[in-house]
Amino acid sequence: MPVLLCLNELSCASAAHERDADDAMITFVKLLRQCRDRRPEISLVSAVPLTALKLTAEYSMSQWMGKPRHRDLRLFLRALQNRAPFASVLPDGDGHVEYQLDGDRADGIGTAHLLDALAVSLPLEKRWGSEWVRPMRAGLEETDEGDLQLRTEEVVVRHASTAEHLTAHEEWVAATGLTGVRTAGELWESRADFFPHLSFLARVEDDLRTLRHHWLAPVRDLLLELEVAISKWDVGKDPEPAWRTKVTPESETRKRLCRFVDLDGTMRVFDLHARMTPGAGRLHFRIRREDGTAVIAYIGPKLKD
Repeated sequence: MPVLLCLNELSCASAAHERDADDAMITFVKLLRQCRDRRPEISLVSAVPLTALKLTAEYSMSQWMGKPRHRDLRLFLRALQNRAPFASVLPDGDGHVEYQLDGDRADGIGTAHLLDALAVSLPLEKRWGSEWVRPMRAGLEETDEGDLQLRTEEVVVRHASTAEHLTAHEEWVAATGLTGVRTAGELWESRADFFPHLSFLARVEDDLRTLRHHWLAPVRDLLLELEVAISKWDVGKDPEPAWRTKVTPESETRKRLCRFVDLDGTMRVFDLHARMTPGAGRLHFRIRREDGTAVIAYIGPKLKD
């Protein structure tokens, strides 16, 4: 399931100079790349296709793409999944509400709110320099008497216009869509998207498919905790990640139970383990300092002699 990024069309309507728009696009693409590094599958939703987009009142995306110095950025954007218009991602019936920010209709921000997605902006104005935006939402609602009345309220929408803003949303980026994974097969098939810093031995597929049903959600959540911890790991400073769940090494007398054939065909000890409950569940893995990742070797009941 892709992470949805909804382009705030209001950030593309300024009177900024072409040079400022060029700088803003560099920052914007850096934001998109940072998001894709954390979740390989992202989709940028916009009011119109990117090639038809206006960056400012007088400067278009096509003009920006046509500049030779933007070649690498252009190739990245063209490879990105783009969906337009906003209505293409909204369920039927969600068009009965309207969002405004500072008196202007804000469809991109509204779409992000309706879908629990991330609104993204070109950093061309100070008002887009925050991790959150607060539009007004107006819509009809039914009263207890069965009448329709207009309700207006302020809502809070997650937002980013720079890569630094993602820090406030990194757990959402990592977790969005994961609760929709309902089976072990779905979890295995989507592992590269949800857990880009974790590798899995091929044998783990059988572990997952034979997993006790009540362990699926705990395993899903445990893998997410490991993913977030390892994604923040500074291998140059810290000997291991700052774990967000209890992780302990296996005792010397039990390490022989934790030997598995690694991805490169070498037999190794995967003695680090985290626990699943209810019961005595274990997830065995090892960390790789050479690339700042972890390899998962076993998921299931506590290993026994």
